[in-house]
Amino acid sequence: MTHTFQDNHRSLCDGLTTTLLPLDLCMEAPIADAGLFFLCTFLPQILYSIERYVIASLFVQRCRDHLPILGSFLERIGVDHFDEILEALTTKSCDWERSYDRLEWLGDAVLKLIHTDSLLYSYDLCKWVSCLREGDLSLLRSSLGSNKRLCSLCERIGFDKYILFRPLDRCQWSPTGTKLHVIQNDGTHILSEANQSQPGTKTCADVIESVIGLSYVRFGFRAAYDVASELGMTLTKEINYGSVISEYKRKPELEDAASSFLGGFRFKQPSLIEEALTHPSCVYEQVPCYQLLEWVGDAVLCLFTRNWIFHKFPNMRVSELATMESSIVCNETLAYICAMNKLQVYMNHMDTSLPKKFADFEHSLGLQGRGLWATGK
Repeated sequence: MTHTFQDNHRSLCDGLTTTLLPLDLCMEAPIADAGLFFLCTFLPQILYSIERYVIASLFVQRCRDHLPILGSFLERIGVDHFDEILEALTTKSCDWERSYDRLEWLGDAVLKLIHTDSLLYSYDLCKWVSCLREGDLSLLRSSLGSNKRLCSLCERIGFDKYILFRPLDRCQWSPTGTKLHVIQNDGTHILSEANQSQPGTKTCADVIESVIGLSYVRFGFRAAYDVASELGMTLTKEINYGSVISEYKRKPELEDAASSFLGGFRFKQPSLIEEALTHPSCVYEQVPCYQLLEWVGDAVLCLFTRNWIFHKFPNMRVSELATMESSIVCNETLAYICAMNKLQVYMNHMDTSLPKKFADFEHSLGLQGRGLWATGK
């Protein structure tokens, strides 16, 4: 609005002199808007959280487009449990409340059993596998699930682009796809790509195992096997099941002992019971020794134990889970179970030193020497 002065009116500025005021008096208050200041303070955290969910959404979309089996499972998890997918992609270095450590620990056991089954019934290797010793079998299985092989798979299918491993660093972090404005020591300004670091070999391998673990937890072993097959982690299977496992003369006394030990369960292939009780010292027996079944049982027991601990203690760290697992499946625990059920009586062996070893161990399990295993039958 324009104000016009009349002849008999004086301007309000008449008689005033010019004075130089301090610059601070001419500035707005440091906190002009407390709400805006608060929002700006937490803006990096907000953007960081949004980026996590966007990356996880893109991961699900990529799986849906290129890996239909895995993609269908992830879609079935749904937005209500989207944190489970985020957990499978998040490393401990992100300092988030959840990381893939537990899923990776369980997925490692799932993958171990998948590779065991894959080798046992492999079209090309099944006849060779039955002739190998336990150490050679374990080495062969380890090569299938090595970090190098899993990392190569992770990069080939593009999972490495969706791994969440960068923590929120307020000095350097910026959303993916943006550029950092860097002032060098000489005063020059440069623009550099943000988040140039890449996940390591172990991290990429762990994500593959955590995805397998998530599939197992949500949909069971069959689903995890199908996902592993889709990712190219299994071998072509031998269709003729009977060619892998041979039949031997049935021994009813062994079947009854095994059934009693297993609470009435009966084997579909009773001949395996004799093989499971044949010691490697029986080199001239028609029945092979238990090394192959021991190798298979190691993978089965590993998964069963980890599955029970995983669900029984949902808030326990992996280091604690591993300690509990080692105490359950250690040789002392398994030997105690064997001795308390008298399974060593049915063992077929040619080692003259074994009876004394059995007797000494059973004697050590008396009421005064059971220690941690003094739990009765």
